[in-house]
Amino acid sequence: MQIPRSLILVSLVLATCGPLGGSPAASQVAAQTARPTPTPVDSAGCPATTPVSDEHPKNQNTASFSRIWYVSPDRLLWASATTPFYVGWNKVLWERPGQVVILTGRLLDGDASAAGVATITGPEGYEHYDYQASGVTFPAAGCWKIEARASSLRS
Repeated sequence: MQIPRSLILVSLVLATCGPLGGSPAASQVAAQTARPTPTPVDSAGCPATTPVSDEHPKNQNTASFSRIWYVSPDRLLWASATTPFYVGWNKVLWERPGQVVILTGRLLDGDASAAGVATITGPEGYEHYDYQASGVTFPAAGCWKIEARASSLRS
């Protein structure tokens, strides 16, 4: 299904890596920026973009949730970088335009068809607020490429 361009307000790409599954060596999630810089590699060998710690979301309540953030190039969509991320459910706070964050993702290594898909759960945003708390679930260990979009429409 293709979403009309006018409905998507901003895009953010995240990547997370294994071993996940409760290991202290679990990986980080990263927001890919539009800058043509080399993609760093995390300790598990997964491509990852460095989160920002010298900036934070505009809403001070949202900003207090995390000291490091993944942010879209236009600085409209923010995801808390509370790593490490594990196989299973992980809490992520978003600051976004629009009403809801929509998540898509795929496993970059291993058996992608057996792994399933990453999902986002929780409220579809809080009316009249620019933040959304959610759970992001990774069904299997490995390197994941995640794309999040802020939309003005509920799915």
